Amino acid sequence: MRLLLALLFVSGLVLGCGVVDQLDDANKAMDKQVAAKERSDALRSGHAPPPLAAGPGAAPGAALGGHAQPTEGLLARAERWWKEAREEKPIAPAADDRIVRCRIGGTTSFVLKSACLSQDGLPDQDLGKPSY
Repeated sequence: MRLLLALLFVSGLVLGCGVVDQLDDANKAMDKQVAAKERSDALRSGHAPPPLAAGPGAAPGAALGGHAQPTEGLLARAERWWKEAREEKPIAPAADDRIVRCRIGGTTSFVLKSACLSQDGLPDQDLGKPSY
């Protein structure tokens, strides 16, 4: 019984590795197809074709037209994005955006004219430029 389980386990590993190899080969073939299509589209439109894929001895980023490849990992990029997304960034109003008395549905408030109009309000009186 143990021999049968061990045999099943080993065969599963071998088949799994074969599947991964097939996926890698398919990914490489797809990359070649995409690059060939981009080159043919560029030649048809009269633009300069993108550079060919760099060989193993080429400088890093040579296949990307001289741009360096990203060295930052996915987790680090996600953490950086999350940190930037959570930062409060003040939004400066336009130079011609003034504080007005705004009537919205029977109530009156004093807001920027753009905010009043975005809430379907009626700007009533120009009270001057905000002092931030």
